[in-house]
Amino acid sequence: MKNNNKNLFYKNLSSEKASISVDFLFSFVLVMGLTYLILALSLTLSFIEVTQYITFSAARSYYASHNTPQDQEQQAKNKYNSLRKDTAWSHFFDKISWFKIDSADNVVFILSDSISKNHEYANKDTGGQPGMFQGVSTFFISKLLDFSLPFIGKTKGAEEQKESGFRTKISSFLGREPSALECKDFEKERAYKLSKQSGSVTPVFQISDNGC
Repeated sequence: MKNNNKNLFYKNLSSEKASISVDFLFSFVLVMGLTYLILALSLTLSFIEVTQYITFSAARSYYASHNTPQDQEQQAKNKYNSLRKDTAWSHFFDKISWFKIDSADNVVFILSDSISKNHEYANKDTGGQPGMFQGVSTFFISKLLDFSLPFIGKTKGAEEQKESGFRTKISSFLGREPSALECKDFEKERAYKLSKQSGSVTPVFQISDNGC
């Protein structure tokens, strides 16, 4: 009886029944993980391009002259918000929140004369071009790339992070034309200096010419 049980044990041990199920499960999990990874990367790259277009359009609105610099900034915010709230994109940005970008109130309008010392574009050589680093900048977060997949690995960040997922900054720099107020102030200051014929001589520098 004991020998029969022993033989039955070895027979079951060498049996290949259901081995195909194990292979199928392994392959299925691996393929599904790779499929998710490819889709997540594809959607992330697509929405990076969408965000790049949003910042470009806002920077283009910011570039055009207006009554005051504040009006130029408001025009850019209006354009940024209108594109961000577009029904084609708002579903992904707000409803299911696969991706996140700054709101119009929090978007950064980079001014060449007000860049902080800690900013990544501070003290950069502009090649003699005025307002080289003037434009719109926003953070982009892809929560699709915050995952933990079997046999592939995980990208989940630390628990203390406020926003999980792939994070980068997307910016568009087109410069900024002088506003009508800045033109008037410039003309007044030049007329005052000419009338006084005083003051130190300033070095030659380039300014944007928008017919001011």
